[in-house]
Amino acid sequence: MSRIPIGQTQRYAEARRRLFEPFRMDEECGDPMCHMAVVANGTDLMPDIPSGHRPVVSWRELPEVLCPVDEGGINHLRHTVDIPSIIQYSEEEPNYGGSVYIVISCRNQHAMQVMIHKGLISNGRGTSGVLYRPYHLCGSETSMSILCAGLLGVPTGGWEILPHVDIVAEARRDFKAGESFGPTGTTGWNRDFKCFLVPGFGVGPGKPLPFFMLEGNRLARDVPAGSLFTWEALERPADSVLWSLRGQQDDIFFPKA
Repeated sequence: MSRIPIGQTQRYAEARRRLFEPFRMDEECGDPMCHMAVVANGTDLMPDIPSGHRPVVSWRELPEVLCPVDEGGINHLRHTVDIPSIIQYSEEEPNYGGSVYIVISCRNQHAMQVMIHKGLISNGRGTSGVLYRPYHLCGSETSMSILCAGLLGVPTGGWEILPHVDIVAEARRDFKAGESFGPTGTTGWNRDFKCFLVPGFGVGPGKPLPFFMLEGNRLARDVPAGSLFTWEALERPADSVLWSLRGQQDDIFFPKA
């Protein structure tokens, strides 16, 4: 059962966010946002808020928290993507481990009650439930995807992957012209940024710069804390494969008028 009383979801979610925030600053960029972006681009689901709620919950609390506000949850929209931090109340509960989940609802309440009766983990109101796989079998998933694509010609992701979103970065501190960005994930690197998912766009003058295009490059101008990193703020590399590929992608999906 959920440890969150019915009607108290938002209060619990906010209290946990404040409690765990000092331990999660390194997760504001990098993996969480990257994973959310991959899911968004494969499904056309957007986060409820630009950085995602990323609630601290147990598996049994997922349908209680990540459901619409009018059903007692924290989402203002339906059909969203998010990435929670999973806590365990006992050793018997599954941990996070790179697992995947989907919170569902059903237009037919009788059908929903039948699923709950058969073991679906639901919220207290019986309006949402969670389906999940608590394992990340990276050793077999990757090879199976390659074999399916190479031998069978079967897609292993979405049928249509489109650039629905981009990850943009806001400076957490003052940056000075000439500073260089090392590899993503180096010690303290993520603590310098706060990232958001925004609708996909063509990179160019007057636009923010997608987060991973910062790596290995230098600032051309100062960027004060609280500002986004833009196209003009960076010295553009002459021989970057990443930047070249991004330009080719933009030519296809965001052709210039």
